[in-house]
Amino acid sequence: MKKLRIYVDTSVIGGCEDEEFSVASRRLWSKFATGEHILIISELTLQEIEAAPPAVREHLEEVPAAHQVQVELDAELRYAHPKRCCMKKKTFDAVAFMRKRREELSRAYAGLSAEQIHERIQQSLKDSPWWKKPPRRNATKEGT
Repeated sequence: MKKLRIYVDTSVIGGCEDEEFSVASRRLWSKFATGEHILIISELTLQEIEAAPPAVREHLEEVPAAHQVQVELDAELRYAHPKRCCMKKKTFDAVAFMRKRREELSRAYAGLSAEQIHERIQQSLKDSPWWKKPPRRNATKEGT
């Protein structure tokens, strides 16, 4: 069976030491260490990880070289195929967005019981088109 090859950047490696992401990140990392998946890592990520705390850097040492592929991102690739290059400027940081949103919700729900929070969420979703069930369609056979 062909092994899954997964590209990771510094945020995935750092996630192993982040309380919020450590369980999923370490689960993925153990699959790299055992060779179940192949770790794809760029020279840029390796350079960035050098400035990380020792605990983060040590995660790279857990993955044997036989289970890693290091890729070079040369200038020709970056400039000849800018749409295919992974070195584009980040325009949206999902982790920062989720952390900010969690803080906003924590402030909004401070002092409320779990039941009150649940009730507020249900009320806010009640009229949302994203949470409404689509109308049922009756299936009909063609030609009848």
